[in-house]
Amino acid sequence: MTPPDRSRCYQEAFFDRPHDEMATTLQSGFLADGDPSRAFLDRHFGAPGADDPVDRALRIDTEIMLVDDPVKRVDNMTMAWGLEARTPFLDHELVELAAACPPELKLAEGGKGSSRPLPGRWCPPA
Repeated sequence: MTPPDRSRCYQEAFFDRPHDEMATTLQSGFLADGDPSRAFLDRHFGAPGADDPVDRALRIDTEIMLVDDPVKRVDNMTMAWGLEARTPFLDHELVELAAACPPELKLAEGGKGSSRPLPGRWCPPA
């Protein structure tokens, strides 16, 4: 599968609307030339280092989409109401271990296959 085909599959699964539909919503002065989101995905999925589609999608999540975002959102939402919360699974060694798992394990049990056994080993029962 070529990088444009890979990015098209990702875009269909994770984007809320195609670029053409967005172009009908925005005034022309607010539109960038071409489709910058698709161009970004084409470059990302064409980069070496992730051979499997699952690993390419997880790489874009860990390197681009999730950087600082979960912590910031949880922090802002809980502080607004005087609550304290922690975002789980932020230990880099745990993330690296999960990234090293084969794609079949990452997709097992609806995507929870690699993390479901963890709490039972280290956390006391509720």
